[in-house]
Amino acid sequence: MPPPKIGGTFSSPLPTSQAEATDEQPNENSFEEPLPAGLGVQPGKSHVSIMGWTGSNTFPAIDDANGDQQQQTRRMSAEYVKGLLGDKRIGELAVKLAFDIFTENRVDSDALDAAWHPSRSRTEMGTLTVSYRNVISLGEGFFFKKSATGGVVMTGDLAGEGDQTGWHALTRMGERKIATQYPTTQIAGLAGVEASVWKRQDLGAGISIEAGVGTGADFPVGATGIGNLRGNGQLGLGTPGNLQFDVGVTGSLQWTLGKALSFPKGGGPIDGLVVTPYGQVTWSGHSFSSTVRVDMNALGMRSPLGTLTFSWFF
Repeated sequence: MPPPKIGGTFSSPLPTSQAEATDEQPNENSFEEPLPAGLGVQPGKSHVSIMGWTGSNTFPAIDDANGDQQQQTRRMSAEYVKGLLGDKRIGELAVKLAFDIFTENRVDSDALDAAWHPSRSRTEMGTLTVSYRNVISLGEGFFFKKSATGGVVMTGDLAGEGDQTGWHALTRMGERKIATQYPTTQIAGLAGVEASVWKRQDLGAGISIEAGVGTGADFPVGATGIGNLRGNGQLGLGTPGNLQFDVGVTGSLQWTLGKALSFPKGGGPIDGLVVTPYGQVTWSGHSFSSTVRVDMNALGMRSPLGTLTFSWFF
């Protein structure tokens, strides 16, 4: 039996008392439906995901075409998701820790010194969030997903400045000095909501297509953080080789709070309208998946950002 793809099958078991009472016919609320991979869930299964994100200097040709050297951006995150399975619905409780580094733009007027970049400002952002997600089957291959998120966000010097500068000095592959521009740590709350509708259609021979549209919002509650009002659309193609190909675009009205997220020369997340096209490829096994994704203009920073995510289901 081949391993299931991410998305899997939505199977809601009968309660014991009902199963014993109905030996001949299944309960009308018991059903089994393939899930769109875009939902990112396997029914009743928990998982752990590790993600790494690298930015501008990974794509120097595109940076040069932009006319300057965009900021280097890094993200690392880890997420634990507890899967919950109910009657005609899937629930997930997720805890996520993310760490971002944003670095000021390097413009043409900044001279280079023996392949060393001049000093630039930097900042860090850490977030810890707890989310509840719920997927409901609407029938005929349609699904509705909603989620609510709460947490905390911290910006400033979160102990990464020395490590980054030391690595650059050791390898001579970066700036001589990366100084946190606003080292005082700021802390704020974070709240978010999201909703989306998905449709999946099997074409036979192990091939499927799917589409999803959604909307959401994130609100910093306090002196720092990134907020947005956003909409998203995605198209996907599933193949017999347990590969899933997706393309999509997100449009958001974005704003930042706090001195740590503002750079004199530009860099980091912007305030205003941000349009982010993206593409990704996912391979999924019985209890493991990996995704390679590229976001263009993520957070309004123009340079593409590459993401590699590993997930373990259990």
